[in-house]
Amino acid sequence: MSYSDSEASLTSSEEDSQSEQDEMSDDEDENVWFRLRDEAIRPYHEQWKESVEHYEQLGNTNEVAKIKARNDLVPTFRNELRQVLFNHLKWMRKLKRDPYYKKILETIKKFRDNDDFDWEEAAEAAIEKRKFLINKLFVKQTVPEEPPVPTWNGRFYQQH
Repeated sequence: MSYSDSEASLTSSEEDSQSEQDEMSDDEDENVWFRLRDEAIRPYHEQWKESVEHYEQLGNTNEVAKIKARNDLVPTFRNELRQVLFNHLKWMRKLKRDPYYKKILETIKKFRDNDDFDWEEAAEAAIEKRKFLINKLFVKQTVPEEPPVPTWNGRFYQQH
C-alpha cells in the first residue's frame, strides 16, 4: 500500500491524529515521553538520594554514585513508567468519552476546516468558545450562615 493509499483509508479521527503528528516536531514528541519518564522517576527521588549517599560512603565520586544509584533503580523506573503510561491511557480513554471534551474537539475541527486554523490556534479558540462548559467544573458554593457566637458580658453570655 502506498503512502497515499494508506492516507486515504484513515478515518476522520485518525486523520486528525495524523495531522497533529505531522505538525509536531521531534522535540515536542520527545517531551511527551520525558514528562512521563519524569512522572515515573519522581516517587523514587528520596530512595535515589539515599543510594547516592551510600555509594559516596563506599568511596565513589558524586558523579559515579549518581550513575550507580540510577542504574540500580532502572528496573523500578521501567515498571513505574509502564504503570504511569497505563494510567494516562485509561485517563485519555475516559476523556475521549467525555461530552465536554467531545464538544471541544468538534469545535477544533470546525475551526480547522472552516477557518483554516492550525491545530494550536484552533484548540485555543475552541477552549475560549466553549469556556462555559469548562466553567461548569468550578461552581461557587453557598456559604452557610453561621450561628451567632455568644459573648461574655460580665456575669452572663449574651446572644447577638
